[in-house]
Amino acid sequence: MSELEFNEQRIVFQAELSKVFDYVDMVEIYEARSRESHAGYIIDEDMWIFMNFASYAGSLMRISYYKYVYKKGFDVRALADASVIVYMFQGVYKFNLEPYINKKEVKAALNKTRYPKWTRLGLIGGSTKELIDLGKEFGVYMDGFLNG
Repeated sequence: MSELEFNEQRIVFQAELSKVFDYVDMVEIYEARSRESHAGYIIDEDMWIFMNFASYAGSLMRISYYKYVYKKGFDVRALADASVIVYMFQGVYKFNLEPYINKKEVKAALNKTRYPKWTRLGLIGGSTKELIDLGKEFGVYMDGFLNG
């Protein structure tokens, strides 16, 4: 159990997830969003740009879960709240892709990433249960990796 109160934990998570805006190709993301806005749909060539960004967003969630929930006992709901505040309210999530998430083109792009389930979380979000399940799985993996 953490010594920090829930809101203090959420603030820590918001700071961690806000690193998404330090993404190395953020200009490319804005340009792809502009092309999407003008075309009215995501141009095929831009799908990988959005997947890479979602992979980065998902990695921030994965690392935050491991560092703070798994290792320090933070409340996973504080991470879920922070993801809504940072990813949903600040336009990181691509909810317009949700109806197409199981289409072969989108699924193929997701599966090209290192952690497709985490990329999906970074792309359109997910449930707290999904976050817990993926987080525990990653924590066990990391413990095994670090402990040899």
